[in-house]
Amino acid sequence: MALQRVRKRKKASITSLIDVIFLLLLFFMLASTFSRFSEVELAAAEIGNPTSGPDRSIYRLTIGQDFVSLDGERYLGDGWTERFSALGGAGDDLVLVMVTPKATTQRLVSTLTTLTAVTDASVRVVAEP
Repeated sequence: MALQRVRKRKKASITSLIDVIFLLLLFFMLASTFSRFSEVELAAAEIGNPTSGPDRSIYRLTIGQDFVSLDGERYLGDGWTERFSALGGAGDDLVLVMVTPKATTQRLVSTLTTLTAVTDASVRVVAEP
């Protein structure tokens, strides 16, 4: 007659599972961004040269990697905003925004946000030839 071993069944410890779940929760909470996303309205420029009337001024704003150029004058910081405010961009005016290949998307969005806060002129983003 063979003796049967009686095997005691141990209860499974879930302490390590709770630790892993807590660490994953902590990781995803710290790695997530809780910032709000905003939209920037873009309008494509018309084909051909924009017509300027007697009351309409056209400004050319070029966004580079580390500069912003307003009508050919380079600015490294936000000095272009004071210059643009001094020029007096009004609702009838047109701002043509060109982006160099080395400029980042964040720089474009930041500049457009600042531009719309400074003036109520029409803003058009154009591709540089």
